[in-house]
Amino acid sequence: MSETLRLSTKHLSIATPAKPLFSDLSFTLHAGEAIAVIGPNGCGKSSLLRHLTSIADSTGGVWCDANERDTDGLITDGGVHVAPNTLTVILSQVIVPWHVARSLMHDQDDGLVRRMAHEFGCDDCTREPEEMSAGELQKWTLIGLLSQQADLYLLDEPSNYLDLPGIVALEEQITRCTAAGSAFLIVTHDRELSDRVCDQTIYLSPQGIYQTPGGATKALAFEAADVASRRQQAADLRRKIKQLEDDCRTRLGWAKQKEKSKRGAGAAKGHISHLSAKMARRAKTAQKQADKQREKLESARPFVPKAIALSLPSRTIPMRTVFSLEEVSFSYYIYDLEVQPIFREVSLGATTRDKICLMGGNGAGKTTLLKLITGQLAPDSGTAYRNEAVRLTVIPQGLVGYFQHDCLLDNFRFSDIPEESVRQYLGAALLRGETVLRPLDQLSQGELMRAAIVHTILQQSDFFILDEPTSHLDLESIAVLESLLTSFSGGYLVVSHDRAFVSTIADRLFYVDAGGIRLA
Repeated sequence: MSETLRLSTKHLSIATPAKPLFSDLSFTLHAGEAIAVIGPNGCGKSSLLRHLTSIADSTGGVWCDANERDTDGLITDGGVHVAPNTLTVILSQVIVPWHVARSLMHDQDDGLVRRMAHEFGCDDCTREPEEMSAGELQKWTLIGLLSQQADLYLLDEPSNYLDLPGIVALEEQITRCTAAGSAFLIVTHDRELSDRVCDQTIYLSPQGIYQTPGGATKALAFEAADVASRRQQAADLRRKIKQLEDDCRTRLGWAKQKEKSKRGAGAAKGHISHLSAKMARRAKTAQKQADKQREKLESARPFVPKAIALSLPSRTIPMRTVFSLEEVSFSYYIYDLEVQPIFREVSLGATTRDKICLMGGNGAGKTTLLKLITGQLAPDSGTAYRNEAVRLTVIPQGLVGYFQHDCLLDNFRFSDIPEESVRQYLGAALLRGETVLRPLDQLSQGELMRAAIVHTILQQSDFFILDEPTSHLDLESIAVLESLLTSFSGGYLVVSHDRAFVSTIADRLFYVDAGGIRLA
């Protein structure tokens, strides 16, 4: 691996006018290396990339001691160095328009662009922009960026909107680029992607910064071990403080008992009074020493994040068929002319015990399949059965139209569940305090998705259908979502491209492709 330095930071801290984000971040990124940046929403991942981008654009590769607020409204401190003459390419989370994506490929190696387009599954570039999905536009943007063969790539959630073939192609391209000497700093919530392509991970966590070799899985494991150690340390400190308190109470008790023993002591009263006063003074001295020691112990008490402790109502859900598709075929028609065959004689079914995941490329028919299951579409042939006796809830991609009221808590005004209980259930999903009173547009996608799962469980649904539930979710929200689903006593069908998430929550995996459905 080359030792050519592409990017480094020294004691970098970033804050907004409202709050600090992180502090004292130092790292180096060399040619041929890839670093993942992970952490909960709001920890400063995208702010880090924006600041690095501004330095790369403005300094041309010199140390920048930015002890003032920059143009993005960030308050920064510390140094950032971008090597001179470094060709830097940046990807933000905003979907790039088609004409911009095309311009990125202008004057690039046509053979390279065609090869990458084939690997991303984008052979057809003649389609109109309005016909392209967000995933297709993201693929063309990545093709345009990666074909630059830049020295340094700063990528913010590059796997957003991508299907599984697109994610695999992205991993292969990053591996090729690092082998050719490119360096990558990648903000991502995709654990598998980081595990496969990244040499180290920077985890911006609430309890500090973790920097570990390997991908997100190793970083999260290191954090879990550290949190366990902090919990043990906190427990030891609590035990020591209790011992001090018990010792003080014991000494005071001795003094009181000695004072009581004066009754009926006759000539010995003076001696006993002297002893009890002496013991009382020693008890007070011990109390002062204990107070000082307790303050010292309290100041050394480590920060321990609150553990996820789900406490949602459980109930017995009888095993029943939810839906079944038998030899179903379906095509889209215009004026009675078949223009797009989607499925040919496919079969799929589920019960209230099944935990199923669907994967497939963009345009493979996953959304059409969900509409056939829920009865929004009727098959051309075959049988589609939906058990109306089963309470089925569909949580759409992006939660579009799911919540009916602007205030989150107003969506939980169930007649048979008191507000106090609702707040407790939301708190189990880490939605606490004033968060539940906020308007929906002030909540993150992760908070809204957690709330939707709790909402569905409280409505006593027997079966969920979730379409891309982890899109734009941070790792903390994905972990809570995994816990909510794995603890649910009913069944669900999930469409997802998040491989780590799928391996945690699914019992069966089906792949939709080429007009069919196969068990993976």
